[in-house]
Amino acid sequence: MVTFGTQCVVRNGMPVSSRLVIDALTQRYIGAEPSAPNKSCEEIADFLRTLDPNQISDHSLLDAIANEHPDWIPGTSEIAVLHSVRDCMTMIFNLVDLDPEITARIEQMTSVVAAELVLQPTLPLEDANSSVLSIADKLLDATIGWSSDQGRAGEKLLTKVDEVVTSLQSQPVDFETLQTELSTFLGKDQSRIQKLEDRLAASESGKLRSQKSRSLAAEMINKSMEGHQLTENITNFLKGPWYESMQLLAINGGLDGDDWIRATKLTETIIWTYQPITSADEEKANAEKQRLYRIVENLTGEIRDLLLAFEHNSANLDTAIEDIEQDHILMVSGQELEYADFEPIESDGEPIGQRTSVSRILLRKVNNLEPGQWFTYDENGKCARIKLVLKLQDVKQMLFTNRNGMKALEKSYDEMAYLMSSSVIKPLNHESVFSSTFRTFYQGLMDEYERKQKLAEEAGKKEAETEAAKEKALKEAAAIARAKEEADDKRKEEEKNERLQQAKAEANLEENQERVAELTEKVSKLAVGAWLKLPAADGSLEECKLAVKIAAADKLIFVSRTGVKIGEYTNEQLTTLLVAGQGEISDTGVEFEDTLAQVVTKLRADREKSYDDLTGSK
Repeated sequence: MVTFGTQCVVRNGMPVSSRLVIDALTQRYIGAEPSAPNKSCEEIADFLRTLDPNQISDHSLLDAIANEHPDWIPGTSEIAVLHSVRDCMTMIFNLVDLDPEITARIEQMTSVVAAELVLQPTLPLEDANSSVLSIADKLLDATIGWSSDQGRAGEKLLTKVDEVVTSLQSQPVDFETLQTELSTFLGKDQSRIQKLEDRLAASESGKLRSQKSRSLAAEMINKSMEGHQLTENITNFLKGPWYESMQLLAINGGLDGDDWIRATKLTETIIWTYQPITSADEEKANAEKQRLYRIVENLTGEIRDLLLAFEHNSANLDTAIEDIEQDHILMVSGQELEYADFEPIESDGEPIGQRTSVSRILLRKVNNLEPGQWFTYDENGKCARIKLVLKLQDVKQMLFTNRNGMKALEKSYDEMAYLMSSSVIKPLNHESVFSSTFRTFYQGLMDEYERKQKLAEEAGKKEAETEAAKEKALKEAAAIARAKEEADDKRKEEEKNERLQQAKAEANLEENQERVAELTEKVSKLAVGAWLKLPAADGSLEECKLAVKIAAADKLIFVSRTGVKIGEYTNEQLTTLLVAGQGEISDTGVEFEDTLAQVVTKLRADREKSYDDLTGSK
C-alpha cells in the first residue's frame, strides 16, 4: 500500500500533503466506513491503465471495477479519488463542445487520469509542466476546432491524438518526453496555420475597412439627408466628395475618432443651413436668420478641414466650396433656393430602420472577445467551428477562419452580438480545461474541508471553554459555600463563646455557688443517651441527646433527634449554661453498667420460671 503524506504541494502559501487531500475527498464522498480493502492503489492504477474505454459508462470507474472484478474492494482513498474523477470529467465534457470523433478519443483518457490521481492525489494542485492533465489540455486545445471536413491536415491531427492516448495507456509513461513530442507536432501545425491566418488577415483587413467605411459613411449621410430639402449642388456635394471624405475618416480614425464625430455633427449642420426658415413669429424667424449668418460665416473653413477627398486637388476643392457658398449667398440675401428631389446613397449595409437594436451589455461581451477564441456557428442545421482571427476595433468588424486557416465568416460587432444572444454563435471553452477544472474542484473541496475543520475546532474550543467556565463556576460556588460555612461556623462559635462567657459570669456569682456544685455533680453523672435542651444556632433551646462522652478529653457531644450535631461542651461549660438558665436536663440517661446489671438479674430470675409463666399460658 502507498503511504500518503510524502507528496506535498503549496496551496495559499501553506504545504498540502496527499493525506490532507485524501481527507478532503473522503469527507466529500465517503459516508459509512467501507469494508477493509483487499487491493492496493498500485493494483487499482495498473488495472485502470489497461481498462477498455468501452467498459466505462458516464465516467464511473468504480462501476467498471465492480463489473470486471466483483471481489475487489478498493480503499477509501481510491474510492474518493475515483468519485472525484467521475465528477470532474463530467463537468469537463459539459463545458466543452467537441466533434464526436474527438470526444470519443479524449474520453479514453478518463481511466489514465484516474490512475495517475490514485497514485498522486495532489496532482490537480501542482504546477507540473508535464503531466497527464497538461497533456490533456494540449490535446483539447488543439482539437477544439477539428471537424471531419478538414482533409489531410485534420487526418494527421486525429492520428496524433490516437498515438498520444495509446502512449498514455502504456506503463511507465514518460510524460515529459510525450508532452515535448506533442508540443513539437502542434507547434509546427500551428505555425503553418498562423501563416495562413496572418496572410488572410492582411488581405482582408483593408477590404473589410473599405467595405465597412463605405457602408458607415453612406448610412451617416443618408440618415442626415432623410426628410430634408436640399438643392442639387449640396446633394451632389454630399453624395460625392463629402461621401468619399467620410470613408477616409472612418478608415483613418475609426468611428470613435474625433474627426468622425466632428464630421457627423458638421454634416447635420450643413444640411440645416439649407432648410427654409418657416417660422411665422417674426422674432423667432430673425433669431434663426442670425444663427444662420453666424454658422455660414465659418462653415466653409470647417468643410475644408475635413474634405480629405480633395486634399491634393485644390481646384476641385475650390469648385465644391464655391457651389455651397453660392447657395448660402442666396439664402442670406433672402432669395429662395431651388430644391430638388434626391436618392439616398447606395449601400451594402442593412437599410436604416431595419437594423436590429443591440444592447450595450451584448456589445460589451463582443468588445471583450479576443482573437484566438473559438466558437460554434449553427447555420441551416449545420454546425461549423470558427476561430476569431481578426478584430477591427475602428470599423467594428470581425473575421473568422476554420482550423485550416481558411476564411469562414465575417461579421460586424452588432451582428456578432445578436448572433451570440440568439445562441447561433456560441463561444467554446478550450484553454487549460482539464487542469483548471480539476484544480478548481479540488481547491473547492479543500476549502470546504478546511472550513469544516475550523468549525469543528471552534466548536471543540467553545465546548472546552464552556466546560472550563462550568468547572470554574462550580469551584467558585464551592469556595463561596465553604466561605459561608466557615463564616457561619465562626459566627456560631462566637455566639457560643459569648453565651458561655455570659453563663460563666453568672455562675461565678456568689449566690449561685451552691447551684453550681449541685449541677456540676449532675453533669458528671450524665450518661450517653441523656436528653437535654441546649442552645441551637439561633440561640433558642433545642432538644438534643448526649451522643458521645469522652471523659479523658472532658468532651460532651450532643446531636439532634435527626443526628445533626448541636454542640460540643466541656463539663464546666455545660454546668455554666445550666446555671445561667441556658439549658435544661430532661433525662440523665442510664449508665451502661446499671443497664447490664438489670439485664443479668432479669435473666437469672427468668431461669427459675416455667414456660407457662414466661409465655403467660396455663
